[in-house]
Formats: sequence, structure tokens, C-alpha cells
Amino acid sequence: MINRNLNIRKKKYKIYTIIMWTSFVLIILGITGTFYYASIGGLGDMPDLKVLENPKTNLASEVFSSDNKTLGKYYFNDNRTPVTFDELPKHLVEALLSIEDIRFYN
Repeated sequence: MINRNLNIRKKKYKIYTIIMWTSFVLIILGITGTFYYASIGGLGDMPDLKVLENPKTNLASEVFSSDNKTLGKYYFNDNRTPVTFDELPKHLVEALLSIEDIRFYN
């Protein structure tokens, strides 16, 4: 009786081990296959790093007043001045943080 229970446990453990290893291998193969498929262009053309660093767009950022009227439109190439993080006013950074993270003032 004990020997029979031991054999059943060994069979269950062996089946469980086979299923786990098979799942693991299939997941790894799936991830690797996805990266390979993307690298050969299967998901479409990937932009160059230069294009990603310097995007070109004709879309404008619009600024609205509290009564929902457009105060102005700002285009990427025409009337924007790039600034570094150090040049941003401290209250602007804190305002952005307080909007994005409710725990900012706690």
C-alpha cells in the first residue's frame, strides 16, 4: 500500500516536472522568437535612433484657458525653445510632480 502511494507520487511528480520544463522552454522560445521576428522586420520598419532622438512632427500643442478657449498653438520646429532640466523653474517641476503623483504633498 505504501509502495503503491509512493509510485503514484513519483509519477505525479514526474508529470508535473515535465509540464513545468515544457512550459518554461516554450515561454523562452516564444520570447526569443518574438525578438527575432522584430529584428528581421516582421513587425514593420523600426525607426533609426537618430529619428527617435529628434522627432519631426507638424502637430501643435494647444494651450486652453479655464473657459476652454484656445490661447495659442505651439509647433515643434517653429516656435519652441529646447531647455534642459536644470533650466526649468522649481515650481514647474513640483507642479508636474503633484499632478502625476497624488502622494507628492503627503
